[in-house]
Amino acid sequence: MDKLLEAIIDTVRDFSKKYFPRINRWIEEGFYLKDRVTTVAARLLRSSGTRSIFIVAAIASIYALYLFLHDLQKPNAPKSSHDTILKTRLSGPAASKQIVIVDIDERSIASMSDKFGRWPWRRDVLADGLQKMVDLGAKGVLFNILLAEPDKQNPDADGAMNFAAEVTKISAYPLIRLNAQNDRDSQLRASALPGSIIDSGFEDKTIAVIVPLFAGMHERLGVANQLPDSDGIVRKYPYFWAETGFKLPSIVQATLFAADVAPVSSLPDVYPLNWRNKEGSYQRISFSDLFLGNLSEQEKTALKNAFIVLGVSAPGVGQTKPTGIKALTDDSEIIATALDDALNDTYLRITPAWALLSLNLISIWSLYIIFSAKSAKSPPLNRIFIVLQVALGGVTILSASYTNYLIDLTDSMKFGLGVFAAIKLVQSLDDRWSRGRKGYRKLRGSIDGAEVLIINYFENSLKNIRESELQRRIENLIGIERVVRIDDLFSGESFLKSALSTCHGLMICLPTSEKKSQVLAIINDLEVSPARIRTCILSHPWDLDDKRFAEILGPAVIANISELYGSAAGTAITV
Repeated sequence: MDKLLEAIIDTVRDFSKKYFPRINRWIEEGFYLKDRVTTVAARLLRSSGTRSIFIVAAIASIYALYLFLHDLQKPNAPKSSHDTILKTRLSGPAASKQIVIVDIDERSIASMSDKFGRWPWRRDVLADGLQKMVDLGAKGVLFNILLAEPDKQNPDADGAMNFAAEVTKISAYPLIRLNAQNDRDSQLRASALPGSIIDSGFEDKTIAVIVPLFAGMHERLGVANQLPDSDGIVRKYPYFWAETGFKLPSIVQATLFAADVAPVSSLPDVYPLNWRNKEGSYQRISFSDLFLGNLSEQEKTALKNAFIVLGVSAPGVGQTKPTGIKALTDDSEIIATALDDALNDTYLRITPAWALLSLNLISIWSLYIIFSAKSAKSPPLNRIFIVLQVALGGVTILSASYTNYLIDLTDSMKFGLGVFAAIKLVQSLDDRWSRGRKGYRKLRGSIDGAEVLIINYFENSLKNIRESELQRRIENLIGIERVVRIDDLFSGESFLKSALSTCHGLMICLPTSEKKSQVLAIINDLEVSPARIRTCILSHPWDLDDKRFAEILGPAVIANISELYGSAAGTAITV
């Protein structure tokens, strides 16, 4: 890719130089400025050594801590990654056969319109439907239709509904929590609502709600409001509707209470919903089939000992809301999922913020330790990193697919990828400086020196030290501008690559003869053998971007390598 980019840049420069000479001057200025900037950056990173990697890790850690504190301040803040995971997971919990949705759908309204007209129907129709559910052996009925106003044209029908609600003790009914700004205009106290809890130390204040019209429903009420996140998407359900000073039961809680069934002991007040989006959704029965007696034997069996969610999904009548898995989900499906999670302990357990912070910090500093290590042999870091990223992704998907735990490690993957990329960028600039790549040594002043020391050795010649550390020691002695690493002279697809690419080397501009002796002492102390050393008189300024400079020293490097390969194994260092 780098060679392709260089070829494109050279083509552009040649084309502009030939056909647009005036514009070419500005282009050359831009490239020169780019080279100066990359030179400064590369030199700074080279001189800072592993400190630059430490700075990357420190910045990433500060950002991880910021995200942790943000999660503590806004524990219910939405995470789009959860939606993506749940949409793409391999499997998920199956919809409980104990929960059935009796749906007033478009077909119900159409098939019953001749006798009862369009929606809303007379209340005795719903009362009869409720009684049929009881007769079929329902365990509990979640009546998710708010009847707040009297039907003045059919008062007897209202009476029938009130009677049915009063005698049907297994059913629960909705109330709607209004905006708290309306509380001061209400005369209803929070304690007057069944199942309400007034927090210790708080007064029993008035509360604005819409309750059903019928007194027979008032003993088994629950809040029917959803609790969307700040982006308007429903991801969780409030088993308790909690506000400052009081709590109200939800309609799911009221239904379980009416059916004399306790929820799972570990159920929190607000729990993330574990959507049934992979193994089939809840069984739906059209209300018209129930009311008109058109149920199959299989459907009758399904309603026996079932929790029934009675709701409306007909277009223009039913309520729909965006959820984490669908753009629109009808209210009955959301409530059925919440009821299922409360009954069967399938609600999602989200990884706590402190655990994610710990994983993020482990990922960050593990990369720092690996990349700053000074072991004699470098591990295959790229492969290890890819394997770890795949493992983290696998844990995330598998946990969401086959357990009730959503171990979302996408943040750790992002941190790992970001830190890995930043470290790779730092190392890339460092390596390009070290190798004297074109455009990365735009030095302002000239480098003094009369001699160049050329050292060549095989990879296995460095027994006790890494090549980068050898270069670092020499740089610390004479300066980073005076040392160039030569470890990619032979590359490509030639059959000779495997034989010749193991030969590496250093090119050193010596400021004084004393420094030469000190460099040779380092080579001897580290027992770099076999090796070949050649001294060349510097007849041209030390400028790695100058083609003439490369043409002068290139043959000397090749000759030194030739002597190294031609020498007998174990030949001592010669100068």
